[in-house]
Amino acid sequence: MDILNRKEMDSQMLHFIDEQLQEELLMQKKYINYSNQLFDSELKDICISGSKKHKENYDSILNYLTAKEGS
Repeated sequence: MDILNRKEMDSQMLHFIDEQLQEELLMQKKYINYSNQLFDSELKDICISGSKKHKENYDSILNYLTAKEGS
């Protein structure tokens, strides 16, 4: 029974991680889109910085998953 609970939790955890990956990609795209619409260079830089941060978050999650697969 404990093994079944672990599998369900693993499946649920993978679902949450997948959702987070999709959210990070969406936020990155939104920030890029916003930066392309702005004329104020300070606001544009803030959006570009936000985009980079969400890309870093995405890469970190993906690296964590691929490191776990190799274990």
